[in-house]
Amino acid sequence: MERLTFLEPEGKFGYRRGRGGVEQETMNYLEFIARVTSHIPDKGQVMMRYYGLYANAHRGKVKGEYC
Repeated sequence: MERLTFLEPEGKFGYRRGRGGVEQETMNYLEFIARVTSHIPDKGQVMMRYYGLYANAHRGKVKGEYC
C-alpha cells in the first residue's frame, strides 16, 4: 500500500516500482481497477500452490524414508 498514491489534481493513481520505488507509473482509475481485478481468480479456480516442504513430491520422499 505504501507504493500506491492518489494524484488528486489529475484524478489518477500512481504506482512506484523498481528498487527503492524510484520509477512511478500513473494510470486512470479504470485501468487501476482492471489491473487489480485481474488478480482475482475465477469461481472454482484453485490458486494455492504447495512447494518446498509442503509439496506432495517432498512428502512422498519423506514418507518413503521413514516407513
